[in-house]
Amino acid sequence: MTKLKQEYDKPIVLDVEEIDEKTTDNETKRRRKNFYLKNGFQHGKYSLFWIGNHMTYMYYGNIDEHKYLEYLKKTFVNITNIQKRDED
Repeated sequence: MTKLKQEYDKPIVLDVEEIDEKTTDNETKRRRKNFYLKNGFQHGKYSLFWIGNHMTYMYYGNIDEHKYLEYLKKTFVNITNIQKRDED
């Protein structure tokens, strides 16, 4: 991760599944989120549904979250139910 951040001197944004106590793979989701948090990523302010999955995004560097959401809505027309997410 360090090499990736050094190689590309730009913000990095990635999508991760929200933890949902109704599912069975939460431990994997927690480990994934913790990995990114340890590497300097921050949680985005919004969650959304995409192809039946409850997702959020994490980012490293400076991003304009409003512009990112507008980009997502224009690029992926099947994103629904964008809402402010609860803090972890």
